[in-house]
Amino acid sequence: MRARGDVRDRDAVDRRELGALGFLVLIVALAYLPALRAGFVWDDIPLVLQNRVTQSPDVLWRAFGLSLWETTTVDLGASTVHYYRPLMVLSLALDRLLFGLEPAGYHLHSLGWHLLAVVLVWRLARELLPAGGGALLAATAFGLHPVQSEAVVWVAARNDAMALALGVGALLLLLRPRLGWRELLGAGVLALAAGLAKESVVLLPALYWVLARCLGRLEPRALVPLLAGIGGVWLLRALAGVPGSGLVQGELLAFALPRLPAAAGTLAASLVLPWPLSGARSLEWLHLEPAWRVGVGWLVLLGLTSAAWLRRGPGESAARAGWLWALLCGAPVVLPVANTGLMGERYLYLPMVGLALLLGALLGGRARAAALLFAVPWVVVLQARLPDWQSDRTLWAAALRDVPTPHNEGSLALVLRTEGEDAAALELFTSALGGAPPHHGSCVGVVGAALALGRPVLASQLGGWAAGRGCPAEADAGTFAGVRALAHARAGDWVGAAERLQGAPPDPSGRGTVVAAALALREGDAAGYDAIEAGWSGARPLDEQARGLLEAAGEAVPR
Repeated sequence: MRARGDVRDRDAVDRRELGALGFLVLIVALAYLPALRAGFVWDDIPLVLQNRVTQSPDVLWRAFGLSLWETTTVDLGASTVHYYRPLMVLSLALDRLLFGLEPAGYHLHSLGWHLLAVVLVWRLARELLPAGGGALLAATAFGLHPVQSEAVVWVAARNDAMALALGVGALLLLLRPRLGWRELLGAGVLALAAGLAKESVVLLPALYWVLARCLGRLEPRALVPLLAGIGGVWLLRALAGVPGSGLVQGELLAFALPRLPAAAGTLAASLVLPWPLSGARSLEWLHLEPAWRVGVGWLVLLGLTSAAWLRRGPGESAARAGWLWALLCGAPVVLPVANTGLMGERYLYLPMVGLALLLGALLGGRARAAALLFAVPWVVVLQARLPDWQSDRTLWAAALRDVPTPHNEGSLALVLRTEGEDAAALELFTSALGGAPPHHGSCVGVVGAALALGRPVLASQLGGWAAGRGCPAEADAGTFAGVRALAHARAGDWVGAAERLQGAPPDPSGRGTVVAAALALREGDAAGYDAIEAGWSGARPLDEQARGLLEAAGEAVPR
């Protein structure tokens, strides 16, 4: 039995630990304070500004009946990915109710989830690691490492922090020494909620097994609430009619697999070289990544693996548990990387828990000093990175500065086009299409920018050049044909305009329809024109646009 004095001493240690944790949470909050000045960028635009479900509390129930992207007004066509994340949508609805469309409130909400995740990771590390500051170091690494910034600052990536906090909460309940019905019920509810935030809930049974083996508390019945939570998510998904397969198309996976070793090395290098933004890196241009960076990444992976399995003494089992966590959570990253072609740092958010546990186990008694030593440069790097998230322009300008690839040239050019800087956009589009391989997302933009500058002859020439560079991308075939036809029409080349439209798929932008109508008017084909006009649904009258096109090309306009 413990003496009274021993109890007081233990309580004093607990208070010091809680004080250190509180100080860490404050440091993390202050480090991310500049993020409150960031705007909406990239996927935030459709998910926040163009979300038809979050606009009214009366239709929030629809979040459970639609895939994530179906809640927006953006038509992604065949490229739609069947993510089912209604809890993420509800979190955005809450933001809209409280903050309107003010970005600061959304970023504050996201930061709150990250801070909660930091506390829960500390609690998990305290369960697994020997006394001596390892838990504080693990929480510091998880909370302040710059590789986490994408998941924290990007509103569209908030579901990573949500799913992690809810999932770790479920695991902590199931790892208690005494497992009763309250713990089982609570874990089931949290597992269900985690799955409604992100699909990574499927990893929870394996993660429980790893942690429970480390602690010697493995109980088969603890798997029941986790499996029930997963089953509940898939049942709701099925009732909503959201397909459970097709998250990654076979051809995309075949494209990605040969590039995975280089991708893994590049992402792993971010752990020791957390600059520049890896979200700006694309599989298609991964060959432009410096070989030394890939090599550093693989040295990091091999070093961490060796350290985890060669560790002896205190923290031995925790080091291996951390390594297994990182492996289990890192392997599925191949799916989103293959689907998007982009190696986002947010994909390391969940694996980072395991790496943080491994770091805390390895440094042991030196953990408190290491936490301070690492925290300072991490905070400095964060302050240098956060301003990049002010807008799409700052984000892609930083991406192009740090990772100069055709993908980043084309992405920045698209932003410049929306801001009316067509000359600068044209230069970037041309460079992007001249890359190896060409950036086919620039096919439409290079012609459109030249048209916006009032240079239709150049636009038609660039359209032919772009076609020779492999344009269009399959999804843009109709749009590319339409903008090329418009370029030829404005240049007075009506034969070329007709050729561009012949056999082309419909142009969703409507430009091809306007050209077809102008051709019908020019040729006196009243029946053909009437048929085209009957299918028109654009905001501006078709007749007005077709006649305007004829006038701009110097043609006599039929009455």
